[in-house]
Amino acid sequence: MPKTPARRTLLKGLLVAVLLLSGGSVQAQNLLYLEPLADIVESGQSFEVALKMTFDSPSTGGGVVLAYDPNLLSLDDVTFTPDLSGDEDFQCPGSGPLVSCPNTPGLVAFGSVSGLSGAQTVAILVFTSLSTGTAGIDMTPAYAFGAPGGAELPVLLQGTSVTMTPSVPFLSLGGSSALVLGMLLTAIWTVRKQKRTAGLIGSGIACLLVCVTPVETAFAADSDLDGVLDAVDNCTLIANPSQQDSDADGYGNLCDADLDNDDDVDLADLDLFKARFFGSNPSADLNGSGTVDFIDLGYFSTQLGGAPGPTCATCPPGPSGQYSSTPDLAIPDGDSMGASDAQEIDEAITISTLTVAVSITHSWVGDLTVILTHEETGTSVVLMDRPGEPASAFGCSGEDIDATFSDQATSPVEEACGTGTPSIEGAFTAEDSLTVFAGESSAGTWTLTVRDANSIDSGTLDEWSLGVNSPPEEPAVTMTAFRPQSEAYGDPLLRRAVAEGDKLDPGVGIRINGDDDDDDGIADNEDESVIGENDLIEVELSVNVTEPSGVEYVLRRDNPSLRVWSTANKEQALLHNNDEMTISFSSPNRSVWVESPDGGEGELYFEIRSLTNGAIETSDTLAFFSFSSLVIGLHGEFQFPTDPPFGPNEGISVLAVRLHQNAFDSHMYMENEVESDGSGSVYDEIVSAIQNRGVTEVALYGFSHGGGSVYDLSERLEANREAIGDFTMPFTGYIDSVENDSDTDLDPEVRLPVGTEYHVNYYQASPLWLIWGDSVMGADVDELVSGLFVTHITITNQSIVQDGIYDRLVERMSR
Repeated sequence: MPKTPARRTLLKGLLVAVLLLSGGSVQAQNLLYLEPLADIVESGQSFEVALKMTFDSPSTGGGVVLAYDPNLLSLDDVTFTPDLSGDEDFQCPGSGPLVSCPNTPGLVAFGSVSGLSGAQTVAILVFTSLSTGTAGIDMTPAYAFGAPGGAELPVLLQGTSVTMTPSVPFLSLGGSSALVLGMLLTAIWTVRKQKRTAGLIGSGIACLLVCVTPVETAFAADSDLDGVLDAVDNCTLIANPSQQDSDADGYGNLCDADLDNDDDVDLADLDLFKARFFGSNPSADLNGSGTVDFIDLGYFSTQLGGAPGPTCATCPPGPSGQYSSTPDLAIPDGDSMGASDAQEIDEAITISTLTVAVSITHSWVGDLTVILTHEETGTSVVLMDRPGEPASAFGCSGEDIDATFSDQATSPVEEACGTGTPSIEGAFTAEDSLTVFAGESSAGTWTLTVRDANSIDSGTLDEWSLGVNSPPEEPAVTMTAFRPQSEAYGDPLLRRAVAEGDKLDPGVGIRINGDDDDDDGIADNEDESVIGENDLIEVELSVNVTEPSGVEYVLRRDNPSLRVWSTANKEQALLHNNDEMTISFSSPNRSVWVESPDGGEGELYFEIRSLTNGAIETSDTLAFFSFSSLVIGLHGEFQFPTDPPFGPNEGISVLAVRLHQNAFDSHMYMENEVESDGSGSVYDEIVSAIQNRGVTEVALYGFSHGGGSVYDLSERLEANREAIGDFTMPFTGYIDSVENDSDTDLDPEVRLPVGTEYHVNYYQASPLWLIWGDSVMGADVDELVSGLFVTHITITNQSIVQDGIYDRLVERMSR
């Protein structure tokens, strides 16, 4: 039998059903099919279609949704056959008998079936034809088929088609005979006069009697009768008066199941469709209902194996426009009228998609409501309505907004409230869908209104823009790594991003994770979950498109020396025994944590890969290295480590932060963390780093009593060197160092640290302060710092001291 278009459509629907229901199996257990009781009906006529099932297995269940073009057909009634309608086996999943199924148009569902075999008529479907042509009626699965608790049973679904003809005006027998006789005589005369036209004339007579042709004119064709002429219709054979084109590729949604935009509808598109099923992705929502459902699957099944379209021959991606305003407009505090800014757009572009970008400065964004109105049509949507409510009684307490609203986004703005500034940043779905503007002209006045519901906090509308039919943004990826935080018993350093220029050289330093942060007796690199873990490096993965078409996001490593986890406590492994993983996004940013279990170097790649051929389209790279050194700064009496540094004499904090920024494993402590014999948490950290984290070099520097503690530490480390393990001390430094035998000890520390390979000593002798350091015999740099305002409480911030410590340490220490 030749494969007619209708037959090909049925085969495609059959293939989709089998793939979805049985994971690709083609071994049929049952056949569910539609059988029209009339092959040809007139426009406006009601007709019946039988839903039948051939039962070849003792038990099955499930359901289907009937997929048909609502512009051609109307489903008026579903009547279940008397011998089955009362059978308790025929039930909706989780509900009562068949007749009380959920009120979903076209849904026919039933539960487990037993004791039946052979062909059974399940129901009679009553349709009314609304137009002319050939209408396909397909079925898509609504519930898995199979016995409760058992494996799914493959079920073949087979649709049908019905031809609908125009109503023929009534003619009497005589009138009708005379008309036909007259036409035949004309045809015979024409054949005799010019045989070459006989075929055309004869065909014309036959077509007058039996052909079905859409009503059109030569200069204003509208093949699908949707009111949009073929010359400008982005879907010429399927009625789509809205012309919705979510991916702005020139094909209307209803005839564009090519979700990866590679110009064919194939299994890759099916995978994308399945991933978006029951979601709200606008490209997969072919009929624009707001949900990707079985109706959309019906449209998809008719296009599988073909190409998108057809669209009009001169339909490239539609015209687009970008319009912006920078009003710098004050938002009245606690005023229900709010502040409004208007833009006048002269271009008349038919809107398919609309994107709205808004930038607002405000000290409490949870007070704000933002509304967009098209004054010419009166269409208005709420973009944002006091985000954070009702979860918080006063909404999001963060500052500032830099947000883009579109129906292509996936994160609702209602749930957006970050800890940084702006607190609402990125792409979001609006409170109301922007699809209400689809089909309208862009021309006219557009007004953005911002209202502040509460007093006290205030702000300004800085900038806003409209994107009309903006082409989809090309996917892009970035990785941002953060420098390590101090150990739990050290004073914390900020979450500090690795600069873009440092991502490969010097790269991202990471501690070998061989210690035991949760004290459970298991080394952290062998432990699958570690409460309080602090040696992993946070990496933020960022994308600009959360659900890209035709590509996927992949995280890959080049060396098993790197492991990647979902959280800082190692709750779920992403890269452990595997070298790569596809990463999904519900918002533009997500963090992962990288571990170095055994040391070494490695690179992490964040890639965009084609779903068609696996090619890497773009990527970002981070280079990791394991720390082999530990750098510790010790503050003076009554000083507190700060980051960012704060105070008149916080030079130790300044040095610690500079070294942290420059990819050293930098720590800072108060001097009283070191006892007079060198013991304490600082000593314990150094020993643990040498024994468990692969550290072989230690650098120490300190101010005042912190300088005295540097000596005490060096003495204890040297005394226990054999028990501790191999290490060197390439650098030590004193800044106006004072012995630390007690809190009241004011004697200058003049002893050279034990085991140091290079020592720097800076001191002052101002009479304005009664505490001084002094010269250290054997120091490689031994310098008196003088000046009018150089005293014990200002010396650490002197540039000669800062640069002298920093430059010489960096020169001599490995990272």
